[in-house]
Amino acid sequence: MSQITFNYPAMLAHAGEMNTYSGVLTALGADLAAQQASLQAAWHGDTSMSQAAWQAQWNTAMEELIRAYRAMGTTHETNTL
Repeated sequence: MSQITFNYPAMLAHAGEMNTYSGVLTALGADLAAQQASLQAAWHGDTSMSQAAWQAQWNTAMEELIRAYRAMGTTHETNTL
């Protein structure tokens, strides 16, 4: 009969890495938003309205991604303890 072994320190480290990566995603999202804002000033009319709608969708998706990644890290940590 084989046994399943667990490396709890490694599992907790992995959960910590997941939380770190959610912070990286947050920083990348903020950087992209800053770059996009500088471009947005040059857009007018339909282009501006279309871009604003796409940007809102992007922002929502990015927030959901970060929230989901944090939840995965927290769940992984909770299940390890």
